Amino acid sequence: MIIASDEQESPVETAAPPLAGLMDEYLRMLQNERGSSEHTLRAYRRELIDFASYMAERHAAVGSVDQIEHLHIRTYLGTLLERGLSKASTARALAAIRSWFKWLARTGRVQQNVASLVATPRLPKHLPRVPSIEQMNRVVDSVADDAASWPARDKAILELLYGCGIRNAELTGLNLNDIHWANEAILVRGKGHKQRLVPLGDAAAWPVASAIRHFRAEFEELIQKQEKVKSVNYLQELIEA
Repeated sequence: MIIASDEQESPVETAAPPLAGLMDEYLRMLQNERGSSEHTLRAYRRELIDFASYMAERHAAVGSVDQIEHLHIRTYLGTLLERGLSKASTARALAAIRSWFKWLARTGRVQQNVASLVATPRLPKHLPRVPSIEQMNRVVDSVADDAASWPARDKAILELLYGCGIRNAELTGLNLNDIHWANEAILVRGKGHKQRLVPLGDAAAWPVASAIRHFRAEFEELIQKQEKVKSVNYLQELIEA
């Protein structure tokens, strides 16, 4: 089993038997060799299982993966649109199937990637909506000391996400030694274990430094309390000995 989901399903249990083992092996390759994120693995797993279920229901005579043709995939995409899925969701499903068939062809399971013969649904082009500087300033200023459990941490998080343009997963993967104060940059680990240096501006550097000082003080106080408890327990053991 590759990923633990809420339903605790595995590809072997939910996909059509002729395809289940190949799906499981492909997902394992994505996880171990490419270092794909859990989100990516979960999405690919969902798309492939749905395609396998469709093949089992509509094309039960297809007994092996090398018998799947591009017309099967094209018809499957049509059923997704009939279900009410958007073109973007349909394109994501096709991307997962293409990637799987590309791996199948490379490993000799099929002669060619038949999914590459299927055209991607034409998607509408639009610019992403992003908050303005004024809106982000209001959000950061709204993190009041009496309203947040860790106001220093929250301000640092918001400044890093917006000011450095990093993803949530990249933010949570940061370590203290990833902050290069002298170079005013942070080392970010992205998808597929790829690394890049991102500029750390003054607007983000100050909240980060403040949060680090705050947590160091909290940590040192906790350590002192723990050492005090250990000393008391040690004395109690000597008395009872």
